[in-house]
Amino acid sequence: MRSIRQSLAGRAAILHLHARDPEDGHPRQDPKIFRQFLPQINAATNAIVNITTGGSPHMTVTERLQPALELKPELASLNMGSMNFGLFPMLRRFKEFRYDWEREHLEKSRDLVFRNTFADIEMILSSCQNFGTRFEFECYDISHLYNLAHFLDRGLVEPPLFVQSVFGILGGIGNHPEDLMHMRRTADRLFGNDYQWSILGAGRKQIQLATLGAAMGANVRVGLEDSLWAGPGQLAESSAEQVRMILAELGVRQLGEIRQEEVPNGLGPALAQVLVVFLCTLGVRMSFDGDPPEVLSLHECPPYLPKALLPLGGMDGEQSGKDQKDRPSHANHFKTPVLARRAWS
Repeated sequence: MRSIRQSLAGRAAILHLHARDPEDGHPRQDPKIFRQFLPQINAATNAIVNITTGGSPHMTVTERLQPALELKPELASLNMGSMNFGLFPMLRRFKEFRYDWEREHLEKSRDLVFRNTFADIEMILSSCQNFGTRFEFECYDISHLYNLAHFLDRGLVEPPLFVQSVFGILGGIGNHPEDLMHMRRTADRLFGNDYQWSILGAGRKQIQLATLGAAMGANVRVGLEDSLWAGPGQLAESSAEQVRMILAELGVRQLGEIRQEEVPNGLGPALAQVLVVFLCTLGVRMSFDGDPPEVLSLHECPPYLPKALLPLGGMDGEQSGKDQKDRPSHANHFKTPVLARRAWS
C-alpha cells in the first residue's frame, strides 16, 4: 500500500494489479487473493482498478480470466495475440533466487507460447463486456494492432480504444525508437482518432521509451512488473520510485504546479498537452492539468500535441492509408464516459 500511496501522490489514476501467493510470491489468479487487497485499495484511493487477464504465460486462459470474471473491474488488460514470451535471458544476469519456482519460471519460457487465440480473445471480450469492463489492449507487436482492428471491424470492441504498446519483450517488437514510431504510425492509420495511446517499455529502456512516448503524446506506464531497474545496475525499490524517475526525466517537480521555467526542451505551453496523462503499472495515469476529477475516464484526455509538434502522420486529424479511410469514424464516442469506479467488497 505504501507504493500505491506514493504513486497516487503523483496524481495516479489507474492501478494495474496482479496477485501473488502470500507464501512464496509466485503468480496467482485466485480471486480470493485479489479480495485480500482490493477493499483496502478502494478505501484508500480514488484510482481506477485494472486487473490483469494475462496473469502468467504458464496459466490457462480460463485460469487467467477468473479474477476479472468474478470481480468485474472497471478496466482489465488483454493481450491481443499469442506470442513467444522469452524471459530466459534474465538467467544470464541473475544466478541466485529466493524460491525454486523463479528459476524454473524463467527457464521454461524458452519453450513457451503465451496463448491468446482469436477464439480466446473473443471469449474474454464477451465474458467481461456483459458487466461493462473496458480493456487495456496490450499490443506486443504490429500484428496485435491488426488483430485489434479485426475485432473493431466486427463490432466486438468499441472506441475509444485504450492501446498499450509494449516494447522490448523477446518474442515481440523491439525497444528501438524506430519501433515506437512504427507502432504509432500503424495505430494512427488503423484507428485514427478512435484510440488513446500508452507506452510500456520493458527492462532497462523503460524510462527512455516513456520519455519518447510522452514527447509524442502518449500516456506512460511504468512499474516493477515491466522493469526492475532504477538506473544502471540499480534495482528499483518500488513502482513509486519509477514514477518519480519519469517525472524527473521530464523536468516536472510536482504535478499541477508547472511553470514556464520547468518546461523541458522548449516545448512551452504544449507541455500541458504533451504530458496530459500517465499510466503506471502500480498507479499511473496522472493529470498535468490540476487535480483530477473524482472519476477519471479515458475520454477526458485532451488532444495529444499541437499540429506543429506532431512528427508523425495524421497532423490534420486525417489519417492516411486505405485501412483508416475505409473504417467509419467513431469520434463521437469520446464524449461518453467509459469507466466508472466499482466497490470492492
